[in-house]
Amino acid sequence: SIARRLRRGLHDTRVQASTWYQPAVRQVVDWGRLRQRGKAVVLALDESSQEERLHLLRMSLTYWGKALPLAWRLWPQNTPLAAGAYWDHIDGVLEETAATVPADLEVVVTADRAYDIPPFIDRVAARGWHWVVRLKANGAGKFRDHQGREQDLARLIRRYVAAPGQRWKTRGAIFKKAGWRTVSLVAGWAPGAKEPLVVLTDLPPRWEVLRLYDRRFWIEPGFRTDKSAGWHWEDSQLTDQDTVERLLVAMAWAPLLVLALGAHQAQLLLARLAAAPPTRRPRVPQHARESLFALGLRFARRWLADPTFPTRWSLTHL
Repeated sequence: SIARRLRRGLHDTRVQASTWYQPAVRQVVDWGRLRQRGKAVVLALDESSQEERLHLLRMSLTYWGKALPLAWRLWPQNTPLAAGAYWDHIDGVLEETAATVPADLEVVVTADRAYDIPPFIDRVAARGWHWVVRLKANGAGKFRDHQGREQDLARLIRRYVAAPGQRWKTRGAIFKKAGWRTVSLVAGWAPGAKEPLVVLTDLPPRWEVLRLYDRRFWIEPGFRTDKSAGWHWEDSQLTDQDTVERLLVAMAWAPLLVLALGAHQAQLLLARLAAAPPTRRPRVPQHARESLFALGLRFARRWLADPTFPTRWSLTHL
């Protein structure tokens, strides 16, 4: 009976993210807290795949070490796309994200070094959003400083960030062949890292930009939740792309529910700890034993067994 209901849901053409998921994100996520505190919405764009079958492009909301899907596009893996089709997918993801995130909030899009190209940053900037993108530090290209002097970009980076522990920031222009784009470069070589981290952004050249870019890595646990650590997408036997599209709607709903429940449970646990007698409180801060995902998944099982169990259904503390 359960299997039949699942099959009916997966073959229901009405199940679309634009009507079945994104309206819930607009309502459930506590965007107002960001608005009150004057904070930006930090998003992450990246790509993944389902084995050798399907390729996934997804924009996610970064949230406490995890990532909540906002918009995505799917196409066959290892199959050449028609001319311009990739950028049509990018445009579609950006458009759906804009329809989900409140228009009055500041937005910062983070992305890996595959996106350090003018066609991408121009699209993000056209929507009035900020962007923080990793740069291919050894790539060919020119840098023009505020005095109009042109230098080899890779050589410039090697000069100022030559060893672990060094960092550098500046403002100038790159992408000479595309007619130049004014950017900030912020670079740092962390101790123990194999190479420096160099990011491009339209924001002012401040060290905080590197912390913004760190949020991009939160999309990786989101993809891992899809696969080995959560919903086991790789084990799905679905092969029809339209059917998988509907499955992705369910796989977006699942972390929305679990993270909201997990955040609520975390707040209850912290309140209980604060109310405990001083003799029972830990003397030093303790490492997290469980993620919001683990807390929420356990509570979801209890909630499904007893729907009258009290809970608060919202995603807070962005």
